[in-house]
Amino acid sequence: NYDEDQKVPDPGDLVTFVAHIANRGSDASGVFTYEWRVDGQVVQTDSHAGLAASATDSLTLDWNWAVGSHAISLTLDSTSQIAEISETNNARTKQTDAIMWGVWVEQSFYDFFNDNVLTSGWGGNSFDDWIQRHATIWNDMFVAAGFEDRVTVEKIIVVPDGDLLCNSNRPVVDASVDLMWGFMSEMVGVSSPANCGWTARYRDDPNTWDRDMALIHELNHARYHIDLYGLNMFIHARPLAANINSTATSVELVDPPDFVEFTPPVYFAIEGELLYCTGRTDNTFTSCQRGADSTNIAAHDAGAVAYVATIRVQDGAGNALLGSSALPVPNSSGELLYIEPYFFEDIMDSGPGYGEYSAAAWNRIAKHRARCGNYNAPCNVGEFMDEIAPQNILDLSWENGSPIANAAVEIYFADAYPGVWYARQFDNVPDLVLSSDSAGQVLLDSSPFSSNGNIVHTYGYSNGIALVKVTAAGTVGIQIIDVTQFNLPYWQGERLPVIPITFANTIPVATAVSTPALPNNLPPNTADGAGSSDVLAVAQGTTGTISFLDMTSGSPAFPAVNSGAFPVWLIKDASNGYVLAANEASDTVSIIDSTTLALHNTIPVGDDPRSLAVDASGTFLYVSNNGTKDVSVINLSNEQVVATVGTISNPEQIILSPTSASAYVVSNSPGRISQLNTSSNSVTDWYHLGNMPHAVALSPNEQTLYVLDFAGSAFYRVSTATHQILEVLAIPGLPHRLTLTPDGSKAYIGNAQLPFLSVVDLATFKVVAYIDMQSTQWAMSFTEDGRLLVPLYDSGEIAYVDTATDTVLQKVPVGNGPTAVLHLTNVSAVPPKLVFVPFFTKP
Repeated sequence: NYDEDQKVPDPGDLVTFVAHIANRGSDASGVFTYEWRVDGQVVQTDSHAGLAASATDSLTLDWNWAVGSHAISLTLDSTSQIAEISETNNARTKQTDAIMWGVWVEQSFYDFFNDNVLTSGWGGNSFDDWIQRHATIWNDMFVAAGFEDRVTVEKIIVVPDGDLLCNSNRPVVDASVDLMWGFMSEMVGVSSPANCGWTARYRDDPNTWDRDMALIHELNHARYHIDLYGLNMFIHARPLAANINSTATSVELVDPPDFVEFTPPVYFAIEGELLYCTGRTDNTFTSCQRGADSTNIAAHDAGAVAYVATIRVQDGAGNALLGSSALPVPNSSGELLYIEPYFFEDIMDSGPGYGEYSAAAWNRIAKHRARCGNYNAPCNVGEFMDEIAPQNILDLSWENGSPIANAAVEIYFADAYPGVWYARQFDNVPDLVLSSDSAGQVLLDSSPFSSNGNIVHTYGYSNGIALVKVTAAGTVGIQIIDVTQFNLPYWQGERLPVIPITFANTIPVATAVSTPALPNNLPPNTADGAGSSDVLAVAQGTTGTISFLDMTSGSPAFPAVNSGAFPVWLIKDASNGYVLAANEASDTVSIIDSTTLALHNTIPVGDDPRSLAVDASGTFLYVSNNGTKDVSVINLSNEQVVATVGTISNPEQIILSPTSASAYVVSNSPGRISQLNTSSNSVTDWYHLGNMPHAVALSPNEQTLYVLDFAGSAFYRVSTATHQILEVLAIPGLPHRLTLTPDGSKAYIGNAQLPFLSVVDLATFKVVAYIDMQSTQWAMSFTEDGRLLVPLYDSGEIAYVDTATDTVLQKVPVGNGPTAVLHLTNVSAVPPKLVFVPFFTKP
């Protein structure tokens, strides 16, 4: 299996190749000869007594395994003695180092192709022939593009209707092959007990009986390749249906579609002005803010094009560039603004074969078996997109070839755009502000697409393209770069590649106009009476302290407590008046008096404590210990460990039921959920879930667990009663922290890789917002008045988030890698103050 230490036989091991043969005709075949070849040389010749009508059999060849690539071939009826409907399916060749493809098919689908594929005219007469045809077509594509790999059909497994999992990309769990795919009976219009909801595409489209290039496209993902078309940039647009004056707050468009892009809130760019509309009734968008992002307000006539402004970059004088001569969109109903370089040739976009980029990506892992999944999509999908040289040069030129010398150069990174595959949007704030030299060149580091160097390419977010804006010689130009332009030279060995960019479309610099300053960050709402007795308790991971800080300025309000190495979790124990901290690197739990802010006690626990939970009575504290794979139970009345619950594989977070003696623990290796009985302190049930779950939350009605999968980039909704997965939602990056609003309506998901906080509406189970935090986010909590507190580890800040609008109200600098935060009230400790000490000299 690919997931075992030994993935192929040792040289000299005896292996047996098994060939499955069949007679698809209505008459017996009669006697026929066959021969086996190895690397073209005949190694065995024999005769077969014949197959009855519709009969099957198998032939075998024993061979001592040898390293390298070897061709094992079988030819039936090698002397062509049998007259057949199809003469093209009597020989098959297997390359010993080929990527192995496994196919699972339900009986009705299998029978349908056996009955119909002959009519397509290419010579096959069975489902097996059809699958082998795709392997041949695919290998021909490999050869044409210079791939080192080949693919071979390793197994075709026929199962009863309804036996397969509903995912065609992962119909079963099987690690013996490197790629897998499944075909369900519903795909040919035959219902099954599974009721997966597939359409009858293969029944209704006879073209697929010849070949299904979409199948080959999808299998590329199972290997680890990406959708190149996700790097294209499409702009949606519709013309105005009526004139609007400069004060109108509603806009009627001509037949706007019911796409996500036209679902409020939405930005429109109309002749340089940005409008931000928050309502829609039929074709009219309402509650529109005019001159959004400080653009110039103007009247607009019917027929003027309203572009969905996923690009809001301006010319520097209050005019949005989208739709201008610098960034034209050819079609008033929308158009591809940018197409990636392999659009016309590559099957991962709109082409029939492979381009240079795909060949290089495949050859990067040539001759390797699957590494972390053999289905669409494995955990290493698109990992190559991050591979960019340490330094890169943008070579900027105008359309006439002259360099764009001494220009102001602004680079804009993509932000997330929820609800659409590979979507993105660009605001008007440049992420890099640079300048070109006298030769028109700009030096970039290895992060030209994101602040942390990570490329994201998934549902709701693809940052594999960036905008480059130049201002020089009274002219503004804007162009798009994509990650393929940087990956390919890196793979070819270049460590200072030069990426040429030509600016063909430009616009004159407008006369500068004053732009009103943005409002200052709003201070925290202190209407709840928060004052000098209210502080932020912040776990400082890098210093091993718990700091007590002013809620507005972040300055020290009271002396910090030395907690232990890398405090990673904070909770309140209201019953005993404690703040409890889990110290991951020192294997302890600290107890801090929440009134005096003094360290009360430090209790040793298991290795690598990751989270804490205290029961409703304040009697017992539960500590998940990742290293020792157990849960410590501490009696808070005597502050002693009174029980250790073992056999919990690498626990991350533990939560307690507020109404029953149940606890739930998520474990990250392997991914599973354990249920504990807190009366007996024992594991009562467990089940596998996800790849590497890191966080868990319980719905207020306790019917649902919400589980966050760190390595799987997924968010699960699971029934507590049946353990069934109810829904799965893709979350970009490495999600690792989770909190629910007290009413259970929203989930906020912190990310250890990406700089934005994901917001999920738990009623619809959809991402409704990505909040740009400009830093990774750690263990969150709420203030007493309901604002979300978010520790920003990279930037050393605590962010206040308004959960009604999902906007950042304020960021408070706290320093030193904050990992967790609490709002403490009624603190009565004495704040630090300067003390004058007289200096006496001896007479």
